[in-house]
Amino acid sequence: MDTNRVWAEAEELVPASPSLSILGVLQRSALSWIGVIGGAVTLFGNIDAWLSLADWASWLVVHWNGWLRSFWRAALALLGIEPEAPLRLDLTWSVFLIATALGSRIEAVRTGDTIRPLNLAAFLRSTASFGCALAGYAAVVLATPRLVSHGILTPETQPYLAGISLWAILFVAVMHWPTTAAFGTATALEAIFLLMLAGIHTEVEAADGIPMALELVILGVSGFITLWLAVPNRFHVRMWFMLFGVMLLLALNEISTLAISIKAPPA
Repeated sequence: MDTNRVWAEAEELVPASPSLSILGVLQRSALSWIGVIGGAVTLFGNIDAWLSLADWASWLVVHWNGWLRSFWRAALALLGIEPEAPLRLDLTWSVFLIATALGSRIEAVRTGDTIRPLNLAAFLRSTASFGCALAGYAAVVLATPRLVSHGILTPETQPYLAGISLWAILFVAVMHWPTTAAFGTATALEAIFLLMLAGIHTEVEAADGIPMALELVILGVSGFITLWLAVPNRFHVRMWFMLFGVMLLLALNEISTLAISIKAPPA
């Protein structure tokens, strides 16, 4: 009898240890989930002015913003830059976005998925798509004043044009991805950007602000790196997980502020 064969068949019959499986998933996906959770908490903290925060949510937002302020102040001290609220938001969001993209690639490599290599062809393909998206953005910026001046675009319809244009620009940036992943990524990123824009609260309004060009450079460079590194089918799912995390925090906050208590039924 072949002893090695018997042992091999016996090992196949033994189920994998759940702890080892969970540990393996965490090892493969750690960076991706750091990006997802960090992005969700950052977005939640960015819209705190619109919310009546529960005690735990207020503690989370205050400490999270304090940690980010201290980190970026130390990181940018050598450059002599004081990271005000808009700059902190742009930098923090960029870091978590790139972490999610890089994590999706690491996870795909460790699970043996077939993915496109980061070669010159992939770089040029990403550059072409991103360039078309930037051209579309420039076209919208230049065309909007003319449309308004000719009465074609009214103040009531401007938000609709902005929303449609933003989604189209994001879709063009990932148009070389599979259709489902491109559609999901564009939709999720538009929702995330709207949450970022909605978070213009007192701290941001009181700050001196940073040049719009610098914001565009930060978000543009981080966006390009993200789309170049990301594995489409994994990345777009992670973006929806990030939005789900924001919605979960919002739901828990509302439940806490309503002071809903669940009691056991009478005996």
